[in-house]
Amino acid sequence: MSAVSISVITAQNAILLATLANTAAKFAIALWASSKEMRKHVMVGYGLIFVAALVAFGVLNV
Repeated sequence: MSAVSISVITAQNAILLATLANTAAKFAIALWASSKEMRKHVMVGYGLIFVAALVAFGVLNV
């Protein structure tokens, strides 16, 4: 086995990016499967999640 290592920042960003990809997929399913009124709530909830992710990227990469 080779000794390959990555930085902690790279690992944190990879985990955050994978989490966001999963969330984006669930967001798309929720928009597709929900009623018009429910979409408003979905947009607010997932919007907050994406804002939190942007803040996390900013905090982790400063």
